[in-house]
Amino acid sequence: MWCKKRFLAWGKRGFSILLAAVLLASALPEAAMTVRAQEEEPYVISQGRMVYASSSRAESDANLAVDGDEGTRWESAWENGEEWLYVDLGKVTEITDVRLSWEGAYATSYEILFSDDEEEWKPVYSTTDCTGGKENLNVSGNARYVKLYMKEKALPAYGYSLYEFQVFGRDGLTERPADYGENLAEGKKVTASSLRDAWWMYDDNGVIDQTGVLAENAVDGNGSTY
Repeated sequence: MWCKKRFLAWGKRGFSILLAAVLLASALPEAAMTVRAQEEEPYVISQGRMVYASSSRAESDANLAVDGDEGTRWESAWENGEEWLYVDLGKVTEITDVRLSWEGAYATSYEILFSDDEEEWKPVYSTTDCTGGKENLNVSGNARYVKLYMKEKALPAYGYSLYEFQVFGRDGLTERPADYGENLAEGKKVTASSLRDAWWMYDDNGVIDQTGVLAENAVDGNGSTY
C-alpha cells in the first residue's frame, strides 16, 4: 500500500514536471522566432551618422537632420537655388526605404541618390511635385552614402528646411534600438521617500512648489519631466 501511494505521488509529480518541460519547449521556438523577426525588421540606420550639406544656416547644422529629434531641423542658406545633404552610413548597407520630414520650406523637386565612394552617384528616386510634410519613399538597394539633392524651393525667399532625413535598413553601424516592451509602471501610483527641497522652489510668501519634482513624474512616460 505504501509503495502504491509513493508511486502515485511520484507519478503526479513526474507528470507535472514533464508537462512544464513540454510547455517550455513549445514556447522557446516562438520566442526565438520573435527575436529573429525583430532583428530582421528595418530600423533607422542613419541616426547619429556623419552628415554633410552644401550649406547650413547658424544653429541649423546638418547633423540636426539625423539626430532623431523632430523638434530640431537643418536649414540651408537662403540665396542658393539648389542644395544637397548626404549621410555616410559607414559601410555599404542594405537600404529598405527613405523617410523625409519637411519643415514649411520644403523642396518641390528633388532626387535621392546612392553611392559607395562619394564620387559616382546613382539616382534611385526623383519627384517634381513634392508637397512637403512627411514622406515615406519606396527606395531600396545597397549603398554607403545616401544623398538628398534639392532642385526647387516651395518658398523661393528662404532655403530648404528638413526636420529629419531617415534612412531605414538592416545591419547598419548604428545600433538597433532595444525593444524593452511595454512599460508596466507608466501611469501607476508611485510614492517616494523624499522630494527635492530647494530655495528656488519657494515663492515670495514662502510657499514651496514641488510639482516639477513629483514622484509621479518618474512614471508619466514623458522624457522631459523628472
